[in-house]
Amino acid sequence: MLRELRKGIVYLLIILGLGGGYYYLTGKSPTSIPSDINAFFNGPQAAPEKNTKRYYTDPEERFGDQLAK
Repeated sequence: MLRELRKGIVYLLIILGLGGGYYYLTGKSPTSIPSDINAFFNGPQAAPEKNTKRYYTDPEERFGDQLAK
């Protein structure tokens, strides 16, 4: 029983040390890591190019003034 308690305390100290080190290095709370990851992967997207292949083009854009005849 005492051995498992020591093991749990060692794990707790390691986790607290990692959290404290992260806070010391970045100045942010370790609980902000998931939101930082989300913001990284869901950052601003590049605008799609106009000349990409599309399956549908608007007839007015495609034929222009020819439709008015």
